[in-house]
This record gives sequence, C-alpha cells and structure tokens, in this order.
Amino acid sequence: MARGLAFVDARCSSCHVVRPGAVPPNPQAHRFVAVANEMDFDEDTLREFFTDGHDPPFAMTIMLEEDEADIAAAYNVIA
Repeated sequence: MARGLAFVDARCSSCHVVRPGAVPPNPQAHRFVAVANEMDFDEDTLREFFTDGHDPPFAMTIMLEEDEADIAAAYNVIA
C-alpha cells in the first residue's frame, strides 16, 4: 500500500486528489480512488485503462508501463 501511495502521489497528484482531505488540484478530475470505487472498474479493467493512454473526458493523456499500471491499479482498488 505504501509503495502504491508513493507512486500515485508522484504520478497522479498533479491532477487527482490522492490523499484524504487534500485540496483538488484540478476540480474536474475525479478523486484518484473514485476512479475504481465509483466508476465500476476492477483491477483488470483499471490496469487496461492506465496502459491505453486514457484521454476522455479532460484531455488527460497518460500511458503507464505495465508494471506501473499494476502498482496504480492495485493501490486504487484497495485504497
């Protein structure tokens, strides 16, 4: 869990709220944990989402490597 938090904090917190109580850097971006917990992703579909260069809805293109997607997906599902 600590490894996942460190990774998503470094890679995702410029847009997404990663830590509880944090101020959203981009009010249009979902809280990081909401992506899995409120958008009906499971770890497999979330991993695919992270590696396919997700873009919609806010031009937030990111393509993670498979190992990075594994870390982010596992953290997001359990966080």
